[in-house]
Amino acid sequence: MTAFSTATSTPIAHAQGACSLQALTVAGEAEDGYCNPLLGETAATSTNDCVDHSTVHTAYYAESVRCPRGNILAPTSIAEAQRMIRQSVSQGLRIKVVGHGHSNTDILCADSGQVVITTEYLQGIGSLAVFEGVPTMRVEPGVGFSALQVAANAVGYSTEMNAPGYGGITVIGGLATGLHGGSPTSVSSISHKIVSVEVIDPSGALTTYTRGTTGNGNAFQQDQWRALLSHLGLLGFIAAVRVELVPQFGLDTVISDSPADDLFADVGAFVEDCDYAFTHWFPFVNRVKNTCGMRVAANLADPTAWNGLFTPDLDQASTDAAVPGFQAAFCSPAVNALVELARYQQTQPWLYQTVNGTEVTTDHLIGLSHRITTLPDFREGQPRFSSQDWEVAVPQSREVQTLEILRDELSQMALPLIGMVIRYDYATDDTILGANAVRAGVNDGERIMHVEIPTYVGYMATQAEKDNYNYHVLNALHEIILTIPEARFHWGKNREDIFSNPTYLANNAAQRARFQAVIDVMDPYGVFSNEWARRSGFTSPLYGQNFANYYFPSCATPAGAADSDNDGLKACTENLIGSSSTVQNGMYARIINLSVWDGSDISGGCHNYDNWNEIKSWGQFGSHWLFGNQTREQRYLQDGWEFDVDSTSHNYRNSNWNFLPSLTSGGTESFGLMFSANMNFAAGTYCFSNENESPGTAQDTGWNSCSQTWVDKNLRTEVGYNANPRTPVSCQTLSAGNHRIDFVHRFQGFLNGNSFAAHPRWCQASPGGTCTPNREFERHLMTPVSSL
Repeated sequence: MTAFSTATSTPIAHAQGACSLQALTVAGEAEDGYCNPLLGETAATSTNDCVDHSTVHTAYYAESVRCPRGNILAPTSIAEAQRMIRQSVSQGLRIKVVGHGHSNTDILCADSGQVVITTEYLQGIGSLAVFEGVPTMRVEPGVGFSALQVAANAVGYSTEMNAPGYGGITVIGGLATGLHGGSPTSVSSISHKIVSVEVIDPSGALTTYTRGTTGNGNAFQQDQWRALLSHLGLLGFIAAVRVELVPQFGLDTVISDSPADDLFADVGAFVEDCDYAFTHWFPFVNRVKNTCGMRVAANLADPTAWNGLFTPDLDQASTDAAVPGFQAAFCSPAVNALVELARYQQTQPWLYQTVNGTEVTTDHLIGLSHRITTLPDFREGQPRFSSQDWEVAVPQSREVQTLEILRDELSQMALPLIGMVIRYDYATDDTILGANAVRAGVNDGERIMHVEIPTYVGYMATQAEKDNYNYHVLNALHEIILTIPEARFHWGKNREDIFSNPTYLANNAAQRARFQAVIDVMDPYGVFSNEWARRSGFTSPLYGQNFANYYFPSCATPAGAADSDNDGLKACTENLIGSSSTVQNGMYARIINLSVWDGSDISGGCHNYDNWNEIKSWGQFGSHWLFGNQTREQRYLQDGWEFDVDSTSHNYRNSNWNFLPSLTSGGTESFGLMFSANMNFAAGTYCFSNENESPGTAQDTGWNSCSQTWVDKNLRTEVGYNANPRTPVSCQTLSAGNHRIDFVHRFQGFLNGNSFAAHPRWCQASPGGTCTPNREFERHLMTPVSSL
């Protein structure tokens, strides 16, 4: 402890950055869903609150990685995902498929200007079915572990220990990066439970691969199956998997608190009585907390019991102080140590059950397996912030050496989030790239130790500050890379330069070569490649060549490559997706500057657009026989009717607003926007929304902004300042055929700290029901209407 005590006596010297007053203020404001530039929040300082979510995919831990701008698509069915893939590939665009974004590196980013397909609406879970001789459930790519576990439990089954500590991570996203649970007695990686994988290739075709067929095929097919079970997002769009289940069971669970020496003396002996284990070492207090569960019959379990893990039930004052406290700890080793001590004291015990209607804590209970292994969600009000997860896995033969390196370095710092975490697994031949994959120096059936080190990411931190804070972590990991060639780093965690480290590339070269052979067959053009993959040693033999013409030969013809209707879509693309190549698609836009012509009221209030006559009046979007009209610009637009920009830029000419083609006129911070089109509907019930992110209808809570949806010139949704009544969603029955859709917006940006945002959405309800609008109004569905 001497070295650590010396380190805490002198605060680290910092430049202006994470340790400035502004950064401390931002830390207290960030992640509340609202961007407040008056308190220093911008897209650069508070990513999730302020970034353009319509064109920038953000990680769950948004300050850890920032992705470039791209075109974000959100299919609501597998068939729609196939159509979006055909549309993108035929246009010559590469694709990145993303789930809940729990990775820490740009593995989850598309290359700049390319396509992101998010799986958030693909939530299908099949019924229990025997497949290739085992009980399974089929899940689509947006399904999180908790949703699967709840569905399995409802029919008396479990995913066993093969699930993460946090249940919001998607099953297929976890499969991509080698996700695991924690069991000292069995294989705990999710790959071990996968029985089938459905893949959409760059042509939009769907193929099903299975354990019993592909996995038992020729040598290439067997490696293809292994590659799919740690696919890194590089082998296509994974549309669904079947997960093998086992009968539900209970876990007799105990939390222990021990001196650190008990763990470091023999990690195997420390958890030898556990079927499930989740071990935390807090280096400053030098204590270890271990959650140990032993399998028992399911009927012994308390159905209310659950494992809170790293989510203590704090009072409001402690909750409000948590993130500013972490920010202060980021800047001072002394504060860092104090915060670790506080966290250590707050998080005991973290087992919960309901007794006589009241939730109580305990250090011993019996719970159902999924409620012990996986936190279903964070507590309501739990503060959200960004962390950097570092994780490495080593075989049992290297456990002692690894722990010696980690203890030597990490004893010189504090880890206030949840300490250093150890979980357990066993090596198998299931995958090529999983951390528990059999490889040189790692034998089939050998115990695997996964060590995770979560550290806080300071708001506004420079790279030098981050490196300074993580100095001892980086030292330890660098030594592991150099001295333990069997070590493998979690693909969804760590930092980009670990995977491109020359020594590490040499260490995993044999495995990458096997995986590369599968890429060469399944995606030779690199349609699903990104910068992270190429930097990490995964290439595409035909990268840079024209894949649109290869997958869709009609695009190679002059007629197929033409865009004669000037809507930004090639004729071959429109033919592939069922759109007309001779009808211009998009919307018709009108833009006005708010001025005295509006009368005395130049606010952004909805009361300016109470009825259609007001909308088409002179001074709004209409014209006067003598004075003309106030419309600054009106034109057909291919794109740009969804906006969400950095709050410091209100001018409608800001390039971030993605108008296509771009605007040519001047611009102001106070304006009206109107977008008009016909859209063809089948007969049925449809619901519409047009969210502008404002929480109320007063001038401040309404953002001095208004967003409306009109259907056939009838007002259907209205949110923002003076919305009367505030109507976020409206449903109505439509006859078959074309119906006019108008999005009308008004924004007063003068002294307004909030950005202008608009998110028009729609959905079709089942007969007699309603739905939650989640579909974007895509270009190819719209035909511009220029008349008022």
